[in-house]
Amino acid sequence: MAVALLAAACGRPPATNVPSPETPAPLPSQPSPPSPQPTPPSREVAGRRDCTWIAVVLDNSIPARPQSGVSLASVVYEFPTEGMITRLLAFFCEQAPQTVGPVRSLRTYMLEIAREYNAVVVHSGGSKSALAAVRSGAGPTINEFWQPKPFWRVRGRPRPHNLYTSIPALRPYLPKVAKAPVEHWETVPTSPAPLPVSIEIPYAVGYHVRFDYNPATNRYRRYVAGKEAIDALTAQPVEVSAVIVQYARWGQTYEGTTLTSRLDLEGEGRIVLFAGGRRTEGYWKRRGPGRTQFTDLQGRPLQLPPGTVWVSIVPHTQSVRWHAR
Repeated sequence: MAVALLAAACGRPPATNVPSPETPAPLPSQPSPPSPQPTPPSREVAGRRDCTWIAVVLDNSIPARPQSGVSLASVVYEFPTEGMITRLLAFFCEQAPQTVGPVRSLRTYMLEIAREYNAVVVHSGGSKSALAAVRSGAGPTINEFWQPKPFWRVRGRPRPHNLYTSIPALRPYLPKVAKAPVEHWETVPTSPAPLPVSIEIPYAVGYHVRFDYNPATNRYRRYVAGKEAIDALTAQPVEVSAVIVQYARWGQTYEGTTLTSRLDLEGEGRIVLFAGGRRTEGYWKRRGPGRTQFTDLQGRPLQLPPGTVWVSIVPHTQSVRWHAR
């Protein structure tokens, strides 16, 4: 893939600085959403639990924090976009938060990941290549530009960081898609390691991520730019059961006059799994439209603890650090 590795914001010349974190904006209010259809979000199929996955593209810009509903997602992917500013793709299956957002624009690699879950992607606009892929049938989506009814904007936050939706409000507008398994990976309870550890993930200034492991809860608490990540909907810290660091080739290129990011998620590469306070090295592999396979160094499929899984996509030229606290 030919890409120009330019550290720049979308549609502007390369920038050398990213604004420092600022005080979070007021928490969003929510109007009454449309009445949802009575179809259940999940069901039992021959002993296997299936559901209709909904993947919401979430803004992670400094004015967009704190986000709403992210702690209720089953899986969250964090992607480096233009200028190494990150964006989230939150997958909802059995939880149905009444407020999710802020919702932002789509990139092509988000469609690739969503296909693995057979998910409907919820977004507001997108890069030229992403919208072209949607028109070519790359995956089912609900685009606020084309279907505004299940979205609303809140006061107190500047555009475009103030667009919200809800899982119940989205259900009447979901295209018909096949349900997929609730358990995306094999899950096995893990006993906690005795020592607290920290994971540091390098992104742009103001977007650096840290996860702190707490043996008492057997969970990892998320921090962004040194500040504790809070879910605005629940007013609780964002905590996950496992963190997967997936190294991949990242770059940027111009689509016309607009800079957009690229991620090569086909092929194979390194991963590091953090679960139960322990670190496991391994590999990811993906061929064509199939699912990404995560294995340990011996080629055995990874087993993850129950609960929310956070997948951090990191440029292969970067290094994630971990240390005891």
